[in-house]
Amino acid sequence: NENNIEVKTFREGDLYVAELDITNANGKDVGFYFCNETNNPENVASLYLYVDDDDVLFPDENQQMLVVNGKQFQSVVIPCKPTHPSVDVKLYSGVGHDDSNLVR
Repeated sequence: NENNIEVKTFREGDLYVAELDITNANGKDVGFYFCNETNNPENVASLYLYVDDDDVLFPDENQQMLVVNGKQFQSVVIPCKPTHPSVDVKLYSGVGHDDSNLVR
């Protein structure tokens, strides 16, 4: 990844500020980012970063064929994390991507 990632820490009055600067961001940068206080790891802030990238629709290449185990009569979550909320996704069951396997 050709990203330039820079972490800046500075003081604004009484506040200490930390910034993560990502230049040339792309779909592989999608995901959660966390900032926590070194001496107090429970004090944490997080955000989920989306990047609108037509070349990378899913940040994790392993996500394209994922095995999820479930148990009878229990709920199962099937993760589908595109790089941007506007990416149109569909869920298919079985093998193949034709409309007969589309989960509705």
